[in-house]
Amino acid sequence: MKIYTSKIAQGITIVMLLLSQIVLSQQPQRNNKQTPETLAQSMTLRMLQALELSEDQVVKVFAINKTYAEQMAALRKEKSRDRDRYKEVTETHRNSLKKVLTKAQFTKYKKLMTQRNQNRNKRSRRGKRRRYN
Repeated sequence: MKIYTSKIAQGITIVMLLLSQIVLSQQPQRNNKQTPETLAQSMTLRMLQALELSEDQVVKVFAINKTYAEQMAALRKEKSRDRDRYKEVTETHRNSLKKVLTKAQFTKYKKLMTQRNQNRNKRSRRGKRRRYN
């Protein structure tokens, strides 16, 4: 009975996570700023779709993502320019995910993050002028 109850709770959590994402995506975004909770939800939803997470993993990954989003928000609020602190938070996040994800999922996660960073770098270079000597 105890296992059955925990499965129901996990299922309800997943459904609530998906429903909240749907509702949030329909609301207009103000200044493109998200709360740590909504950021964690969207991160978890993307990971759920890309990595095919189990119900148990979804709950754990959401907790990890929420902690990460809160720590990053605190650093941004402090207007910290200490890159080492940002890297430390990111590395802690990555190590926590590594403990929850399977090897195949974590490999796919690293590949997706590499692609995302490459795309981000391409977008940031678009507006820069080229210098011709």
